[in-house]
Amino acid sequence: MITQYYIPSKLQGIVKYILERRMDKPGQFTFFPNWECEILLRIEDSKEITITSSDITFESKIMADHFCFITGLTTAPAYVKYEKLNYISVVMNPIALKTLFRIPAHELNNIAIIGKDYIPNLNETEDRLNNLPNFYDKAKWLEENIINWVNESAELKTAIGIYNLLVKISNENYSYSSKQVEEMLGYSKTQSFRIFNEWFGLSISKFQKLMKFINTVEHIHKSNDSLTQIGFDLGYYDQAHFIRIFKEFTGITPKQYLKLKTDTPGIFPI
Repeated sequence: MITQYYIPSKLQGIVKYILERRMDKPGQFTFFPNWECEILLRIEDSKEITITSSDITFESKIMADHFCFITGLTTAPAYVKYEKLNYISVVMNPIALKTLFRIPAHELNNIAIIGKDYIPNLNETEDRLNNLPNFYDKAKWLEENIINWVNESAELKTAIGIYNLLVKISNENYSYSSKQVEEMLGYSKTQSFRIFNEWFGLSISKFQKLMKFINTVEHIHKSNDSLTQIGFDLGYYDQAHFIRIFKEFTGITPKQYLKLKTDTPGIFPI
């Protein structure tokens, strides 16, 4: 698999990065849940791409039939099968769904929608991406184009501030209660629920559980410690708790994943 990345500095807090993935031979991959949403843009020579999951609502073979679709936050693994793969992905924080498309984040949890009803001038986008000479030019053009979709608001600035705080506390090996997070944010329980639901797609407690899982996957890749030590360092009560949370998001145990892992966290061939 050939992958290229570009970080759009003008979209900080909204878009994490833009990437291109290409595979000329048939293949199948598993993608674990992560705290990201995507705009997937099919380049013209992609063929027969199917995405399935027990918990995710996708159109069958959607990337073979449509140029673009938008995915919400996922909480279950997705299985991708393709004959030939060539697409560009705009990988976004969940707050992007509301500020770019006016869609509350929770409405797209575990859902993918066709992009033509939400993205302006999609025909021009398709033409540009299929004709610009290299990935860098395509990514730069997308960055400049997406800037025009941003709905600037006081709530967006608040959401970005909350996002930065959430990233900070998720990197700490301590489990804050929902009440502690609400106190750090300075909002009531009702206000916090609305903000998290609309901008992040999850309640505070569900967000913490997902972030703990994502950190676990990262640690399995970066650390040479045993799984027992990783579970202890990340604050799981015991190995049973570690395995239960991991299986909740993946369907497999940490030990099984250790044998399957590739260079990219959360992605491996079937």
